[in-house]
Amino acid sequence: MFREASLLIILFLNSVYFTNAGIQVSKYLARKDVKFKAENVLEGIFSQSRFVCLRKCDLTTDCVSASWNSIDNLCLLSKTDQIHDDWDNPIPSTVVTAIGWKTYSRIIYQVFLVLGLNGRYTMTFSEANNACKERGGTLSTPSDLLTARSLGFSSCNCGWLTDQTKGFVLQERNDGCLNWFTTGIFDCHWLDTANAWCTVV
Repeated sequence: MFREASLLIILFLNSVYFTNAGIQVSKYLARKDVKFKAENVLEGIFSQSRFVCLRKCDLTTDCVSASWNSIDNLCLLSKTDQIHDDWDNPIPSTVVTAIGWKTYSRIIYQVFLVLGLNGRYTMTFSEANNACKERGGTLSTPSDLLTARSLGFSSCNCGWLTDQTKGFVLQERNDGCLNWFTTGIFDCHWLDTANAWCTVV
């Protein structure tokens, strides 16, 4: 059964924010209507704006995410990265439904993984392309995935790329994934359908 709209979490991209003084805040992705559970909060503060909340996260050691409520001006800082959780998951384990809240995660890597509505490795190329667009991104190029790897990204998940190949990248050999290693893209040629690698735009 299709997930109820009330539980569906929407992914969207927040552009770089600036104050009048020209201070830059990192780019963040956000989930609407969820906030961090208490056990995943590093610190709670009052902030007059989303900018102040995200700027505080930028300046706090280990903070990569923040939940913010515009009504109460409450900001919850967290070291939990929500970006690379599978975005089709209606309620990630580290957050709870909270109307009026938005949970932001700093963009560390430009790529993120999306699974199909029917689970892992179920999307055609066209479906993968649409899945990325629906989440405010584009299907990743092989170069996007390699750039993410150069920054430390690693994931044993076959996903579609713009050249209609399916692949993934690892930082080191992982025998639980494959019994060989490459610093390039692993080609999942044995699959007809796959996940989607999407790039933040």
